[in-house]
Amino acid sequence: MRLGKTCFPIAMVLALLLTACGQSKDSGLLSSADNSRLENQSSSSSPYRLGSSWDRIDLLSQPQYLQDLQIRRAALATAKIISAFNIGTGFYLGNIDGEYLVATNYHVFANVLTCGLTTFAPLVKFTLAGVSGICKRIIVDLPDIDLIIFSLEKTAAIENGMRDILPLRFAFDTEISKGTPLLTIGHGRALNENLYPRLEMSSDCRVLSPDSRYKILSNPDPDDHLKLEVWSFATGCDLSPGDSGSAVINAKSGHVLGLFWASPSPKPTVYQVSDYLRNIEVNESRDVWKNLSYAVPSVIIKDKLVDFIKDDTQLRYKRKIIQSLLNQ
Repeated sequence: MRLGKTCFPIAMVLALLLTACGQSKDSGLLSSADNSRLENQSSSSSPYRLGSSWDRIDLLSQPQYLQDLQIRRAALATAKIISAFNIGTGFYLGNIDGEYLVATNYHVFANVLTCGLTTFAPLVKFTLAGVSGICKRIIVDLPDIDLIIFSLEKTAAIENGMRDILPLRFAFDTEISKGTPLLTIGHGRALNENLYPRLEMSSDCRVLSPDSRYKILSNPDPDDHLKLEVWSFATGCDLSPGDSGSAVINAKSGHVLGLFWASPSPKPTVYQVSDYLRNIEVNESRDVWKNLSYAVPSVIIKDKLVDFIKDDTQLRYKRKIIQSLLNQ
C-alpha cells in the first residue's frame, strides 16, 4: 500500500489532540510527568537525572558526534515512534525476509490493532536519516519482556531510504558484564521540547548490576494498566519519558545488549551523585535494583523469541521471520 500524503499529518494531529485532552502519556513506563516539570528546568534539577550531571547530547545541534562510526550507525537506525497514546523510541533491525523490522517496547504501542490502518497506524520517523513510515503489521508482541517487533509499510520512500541505514543487531549470546560502557540514543522529553534524538554516553552510562545477573522488576509507574513484570539489568544512563524502547548499546563493540523499558522518577537525591552509583556498583548493593534505568537483556529476548518460533499457534510466516532474525 502506498502511503497517502495526508496520512502522517493526520496521525500526528490525532496524537497531539489526545495529548491535549489528557489521554496521552509519553513513553508509558518511564514515569510520566506533567509538561510543566520539564519546562525551564536546569540540567541539575532534572527529576530523571542519574549521577552528578544531565548528559544528554542533542545530535542535531552537535553533529560532530556523528563522526564516530558507532554513534552514527546507532543514530541513523534510531526512530521516534508516535502512536495514538504514546511517544517512544525504536530501532531498525534490518530487512529480513522482505520485511523492514523495527523493535520497541510493548507499552509504546497503545493499541496494536492500529497497525495496517493507514490513518491511525503508529508513525515511525528516522529523524537523522530523513526517512518516515508507518507500522504495517506486528510480527511478535511479548508483554512479559515489554517487546514488540513490527514491520514498516513498504513505500518508495521506505525502500529507498532504508538502504542507507545499517541495522542494529541484538547480541543474543552476550551476557551482561558490570562496568560495560554504554551508549543510547532516544527521544526523551527532558530538556528536549522538540523531541530531537539525543545521545547519552557519559561515564555514568554503564552497566551497574552484577555480571550476568538479572531480576524481574515490576512496572514502576503506578498509573500504568499493563502491570508488567520484566527481566531486567541496571544501568546509570539518563532516561526520560520518550526514551522507552531505546537500544542499549555496548559503546565499544556497537552490539545491542538490550532495550530500555523503565526508569522510576523522580530520582532520590542520593542517586544523583556519581560516587553513590559507583558505590552500589562496586559493593553490589541491593539499591542497584531501585531508582536506576532498567533494560531487558538481549539474552532473555533470545530465549523468548526461541519460545515464540516453537509455538505452533503462531503464524508460520512470523515464526520464519523471527528464525531469520535469530540466525543473523
